Amino acid sequence: MSPLWQHSLAVLLDDLCKSNGLTTFQAIADAAGLNIGAVRRVMTEKSLPAFSVILAIAAACHASRADISALQFCWLRARSDRRPDWYKPDDWYARQGSRAYLPRRNMLKPELIADFAELRRSIKWLLFEAGSPSPRELEKRSGFNVLPHSTLERTLKGERTPGKAEVIALVEALDLPYTDAAVWGDAWDRCGDPLRVRRLTHDALLFAQAIDSLGRTDARIRNSAIGLTASNLISQEVKRHGHSALNPALLSLFLTERSELTQPGD
Repeated sequence: MSPLWQHSLAVLLDDLCKSNGLTTFQAIADAAGLNIGAVRRVMTEKSLPAFSVILAIAAACHASRADISALQFCWLRARSDRRPDWYKPDDWYARQGSRAYLPRRNMLKPELIADFAELRRSIKWLLFEAGSPSPRELEKRSGFNVLPHSTLERTLKGERTPGKAEVIALVEALDLPYTDAAVWGDAWDRCGDPLRVRRLTHDALLFAQAIDSLGRTDARIRNSAIGLTASNLISQEVKRHGHSALNPALLSLFLTERSELTQPGD
């Protein structure tokens, strides 16, 4: 029996192909311009190829954007499931299932990183987004002795803090289209500034409380990516520091100021 997400991927592809009259491996291979062996392996759950193979089959089936998004999510989860727990994003990702796909891009914004724990968590989301390449594969991509796989493993396990050059090398090796290695280097610099970390944490928590408060009366905000992220941040802070982490007085002032700013002019 294949893992859940690889099985889901094969089922989605099978449904797409059948709905477009592609009922044999040869027909799929001809339409997608692929080797029949590669098609057979992915459709029978014997292998998990590069996403370009999945896209070729999807294009042959005239898949919609929603179909491609669903295929990508299943592929990303299937790839991630092949890695050990210390490699994957945090347990919140595991609990949320498909809903974790909504706020994951917020986790990838280096401008929001305030400490090294958040940096490590965001790096794991980058790895997830890149298809979960193995540490040895990343070592090969980055060049000799630039990103040793054993060093990366210890970083992901939380046993060491990565150096700035390592973070930059990792982002460059992942080569995601919307990432800037220099910006991630700046994030590393901020993590070493404790005063800035405390200020950012305070401001982020205050903002999260405001979003969470608005979400209590508006389901659209509550179920949005920013609403889920705010709720998760508050839960983490309460777990760490208890309810004293929250500041009702400041929250009330914040909401009052925002309300006054949005009032129509005289």
